Amino acid sequence: MKKGWRVISFSMGMALVLSGCAGGWWTGAAAKNGEFRFSDHRFTARCFDTFGCRVDYNNMYVVKKDDEVRSDAMQKGDLDWFSGYVLGIENFPAPAHATWKSLDGATHTADIDMASIFRRQVILHNVPIEDIAENVKPHSPAIVLIINDRELSVYMKPFIRLKKPAIPGNPRSDFNNDIVLAYRKVF
Repeated sequence: MKKGWRVISFSMGMALVLSGCAGGWWTGAAAKNGEFRFSDHRFTARCFDTFGCRVDYNNMYVVKKDDEVRSDAMQKGDLDWFSGYVLGIENFPAPAHATWKSLDGATHTADIDMASIFRRQVILHNVPIEDIAENVKPHSPAIVLIINDRELSVYMKPFIRLKKPAIPGNPRSDFNNDIVLAYRKVF
């Protein structure tokens, strides 16, 4: 009999996890004021107009470029395409560590403390409260670190469900994932 209860408990627990009910980071009350807390995130980093750019986060190189090769220049619209390629990172590992040379040959080093930047652990977004779908748990946000010559920026790219499509007539546009600047430093 005890073994049967363990199987049922395990099955019910898995059903809750798979349905998205696990974890205490999201509540309907938080959604009412437009704030969604997050306990894990995705991450990616990109370097533009740099030499030898390296970004280490969560004990892995996310970017590791050759010292002699100049990275591409940033193009208009590049930010729209970035999302987190490293998935399921619990908030927050040690600071990201970045090293690079700017176009003028100066060497730069930075430790980027995501725990400090996102200390409230609230998803950053620009969606009006009245447009947010009710009773829907948002996806884990992406944190995007960009190094562009002498400028280091950290963005959040959320995935917020909307009550109705953003593009009328397109049912697949019922979300907002506009990238939001969280931190910027010029070296």
